[in-house]
Formats: sequence, C-alpha cells, structure tokens
Amino acid sequence: MKASPSVPAERRLRFVLNAHGPSFEVYGLLLVASLRHWCGDRVAIRAYRPDNLPPCSPKALQFLQRRQVEIVDFHNPWLPDRLDDPRSVPNRHLTYNKLFTLLNVEAGEQRVFLDADQVLLGDPTPLLLAQRAPAGLVAADTPESFLEDWDALYRSMGLEPSTRRISMWQTYAFGHQSEPPQIETHPYFCSGLVSVTAESRLPEQWLQFSAELERRIDSLTLTYFVDQVSLPLAAAASGQDWDLLSPRCSATPHVFRFIQEPLLFHYWQWHALAAQAARTAPLHAHLKQISGELQRETGIDLRFQLVTQWPRWYGRVRHLARGRLERLGLIAAKGTGLR
Repeated sequence: MKASPSVPAERRLRFVLNAHGPSFEVYGLLLVASLRHWCGDRVAIRAYRPDNLPPCSPKALQFLQRRQVEIVDFHNPWLPDRLDDPRSVPNRHLTYNKLFTLLNVEAGEQRVFLDADQVLLGDPTPLLLAQRAPAGLVAADTPESFLEDWDALYRSMGLEPSTRRISMWQTYAFGHQSEPPQIETHPYFCSGLVSVTAESRLPEQWLQFSAELERRIDSLTLTYFVDQVSLPLAAAASGQDWDLLSPRCSATPHVFRFIQEPLLFHYWQWHALAAQAARTAPLHAHLKQISGELQRETGIDLRFQLVTQWPRWYGRVRHLARGRLERLGLIAAKGTGLR
C-alpha cells in the first residue's frame, strides 16, 4: 500500500460505494483494492449493501473484511423486496442505490461516494480534502446526455434556474478524434463521485428530487441519467455553495487522454478498462497487481486475465493481421510513419 498524506484531524475522509452480488461484486472488490493500494489505511471505506439484492459471496466479504471495509445494509424502496435478476428492473432503480450512501454524515467526516466501476491511478485525497464548500462535485463529460430545457425543469420543480455556469466538453470524442472545444453551460455533474461534509444538505435533497423525477419519469426524454439530472437540482435546492472538483477525479474513456495526470478512471465497462490499460503502462501495472490479489483471495480471474494480458494479446493479433490489413488499406504500410 502507498503511504498517503496525513488526513487533517478536523476532517476524516470516508469513501463509500455500493456492493452486492453476484455479478456486481467484482467491480467493488477491484475498487476497494485500488483504494487501499493508493490511500493505505488512512481513509475509511464503507460498502452499502441493498437488502433487496443477493448478498456478496463469502469470499468477497472476506476480501472486504481484510481491507477493513465496513458493511452497512439498507433498503432501496424502488426495488422489489427481493430481486434475484437485476436485469428485470429499470437500470435507474439500481442506480438509486447510491442515493442512500451519503445520508447521515457524521460530524467531522467528509464522505465521498464512488461508483464501483472505477480504479485509481494515484492518491486523490489531497484534492478531495481541499474541498471547502459543503459539497464537491465533478462536471459531466458533455451535456449531451441531457436533452431537456434546464430553465424549464428548474421552474417545474419550484426552483429558480441556476445562474452559475461550468465548463465541459461540447461533445463526446471517440477513438482518435481530436479534443472537442469546451463550452460554458448549466451545472451538470457526473454522479460517479459526490463528496459531502456533515454540513451539507445535498444528500437529502438529492434523494427528494430523484424521487420527484421518478414520479414524472414520462416527461423525460432520457431516463437512464435521472440521478445526474437530479443532482444540480438538489445542489440548488440546498441553498449551499458547492466546489467544482478537478476533472482529474473523473476521467472517463472519452476524455482520459485530454486530462493531465488523471487520478480516477471511471471505465464503465471491462473492454474500456482493458483498452486503456493497453495504452497506459502505470494503469496496466496497477491492474496486474490488484487483480492478482483478487485471484489469490477469491479465485476471480477470468475477466481480469483479459485486462492484465491485453497489451500482449493485442500486439500478437495485430502482428498476425498486419499484412491483410495493409492490403485492405485499413492501416498504413509498415515504415511509412502513418497511422
């Protein structure tokens, strides 16, 4: 484990995430291993486990317990009392699990929710502890996943439209596309990292406005991102200031290459994690180490074998296919200096 800077006595940092089994638990295990590697035991970690969903496996629980992860059970009222197949409900109802992780923050605590599909590339605690407002939020990549009228939405919720503006990329960038321009737009945040102190009224407002949007779900064009749409509404309703955190705390596959020294990689899907590991040597080395811990302690290996072996596998396939790809004109001839 890496040594972390001392956490100020007046602010205790606690990372929280959701954890349940069987298919979802591997994300949380990887994140916990990454947190402990970079932050050591100077931060607390708590996993919130919905009682509606199947529990984590015994080996997964042992893995968490060895890393001093506190387990807290809660009930998600949007899910059936017992749900064995998460695919049978709207994904947003599962996403609402995160709303319960930030309630009842203790005095002197700074609580940071993380989506489980993330890994660290460094210690984020100095940036997080620099937060001075009751809440710290990170901008979404682009405004493209919100198709409504912000001013009209604010007013429909009994709120004055926010006058504050934040910068984000104008559009998504795929593959080798160049970096899009930045634009100034209404506050719109990634809900994969939310940081609050005990003074923040954001958690209760976030729960309230998510519930209200759920009641009006038919009025939204896109329903997948309800938790993100409700977040700026909650921030406005709280009547409190919020800090915009560095994009280093939320590098996604679309913008990873545009961010200098990213600290958290929000990879979303396994293939994106594998592809980024192939391009980023420090990430590959880190994944190789923590996935080794997972294999030794839980027997989980199949998916991570792809991640840790991807560069070698990709290079071999490309070498075998080069001649055919050159003849088809899909890649430049070797030695031309072209891509």
